[in-house]
Amino acid sequence: MISRSMARHLEPLWLADFSYGLTKGCARRSLETLIAYQIQQGILDEKPDIESLFFPEALK
Repeated sequence: MISRSMARHLEPLWLADFSYGLTKGCARRSLETLIAYQIQQGILDEKPDIESLFFPEALK
């Protein structure tokens, strides 16, 4: 078990590798998979451009 001070020290190191953006990481793959499933189930007729689903300011 690690101490509380050690956990505070290690947390920023973990967060530095975690990405929420659509340019890298698992977010884009997750959205592409969700869209593919929706097309298979007939919820969507065609694949939308992922960037068109968000406000441009949110993609910066």
